[in-house]
Amino acid sequence: MLLLSVFINVNVLLQKALLIDIIRKLFNPQNQGHRINVGWPFIIYSGWLTVACIANVTIYLTKIGWDGWGISPEAWTFTMIGIATFINLVVTWRRNMPEFALVGAWGLVA
Repeated sequence: MLLLSVFINVNVLLQKALLIDIIRKLFNPQNQGHRINVGWPFIIYSGWLTVACIANVTIYLTKIGWDGWGISPEAWTFTMIGIATFINLVVTWRRNMPEFALVGAWGLVA
């Protein structure tokens, strides 16, 4: 059980590092011309990685027995959905990346 917790923790850290690197490259103004050829796969992947990071952090917190500061699990569910929605809206509005939000919507529905 301890090995699984360590694996999830390392996985979350690696996903965050990868997501930061991809978003930094996507938000670079010099990469705007390569959107169709190179950008779309990375936009879709970064959207998926954002959903996966939120899900993995939730799994990790559940695994370590975090009590949520006394807030009900339902309230935390709505909070996480709100965070995911906020991230998707910001990326869509600021960078005009609807593909990112499409993956986020799929993740919330699934």
